[in-house]
Amino acid sequence: MAGRRVLRQVEQAVACTMSTLTIRVHDDTHARTEVLAHHRVMTVNELKEQRCTIADSRHDAETRPRALAARGPCASCRHSVPGDE
Repeated sequence: MAGRRVLRQVEQAVACTMSTLTIRVHDDTHARTEVLAHHRVMTVNELKEQRCTIADSRHDAETRPRALAARGPCASCRHSVPGDE
């Protein structure tokens, strides 16, 4: 069962498409980004993609607990949360 799930995730990753994102930054910011990318031995595009992925992950880490808390306790929870009594 877990093997099928992993295979499905791999198939989805292979079938994904890429979108184009155009951003405007000051020349000095772009130059600093090029230096950082060169220092990390990657392209500017790879660096920006990495930064976007990190930002998305942080957003998910912030919003997921809030969404779960908004749903309330699940029916199978047997413990009480302090302050909810």
